[in-house]
Amino acid sequence: MTNIDNDMDKDSGNYAKFEFYFNKNENVIVEKMYDNGYQNNEPTVIVAYDLNKKKMVDGYISKSYYDNMPLVYTWTNNTVQ
Repeated sequence: MTNIDNDMDKDSGNYAKFEFYFNKNENVIVEKMYDNGYQNNEPTVIVAYDLNKKKMVDGYISKSYYDNMPLVYTWTNNTVQ
């Protein structure tokens, strides 16, 4: 989440889509990233940032972090063929 500008760069980034969710109970932002050519709406990478601790969440990010949580932002790389 700290280097998103590079991930979004159409010349050097390899992601087609980003989704950001907010988990109010845990005070966590979850980012789901999708590589170019992703299939079945399955993310390539899922990371989470703890707003209380001001650091990335270590380990596996379970679906409970983002299922039924509000999607607060979506970015799609429209230059991907």
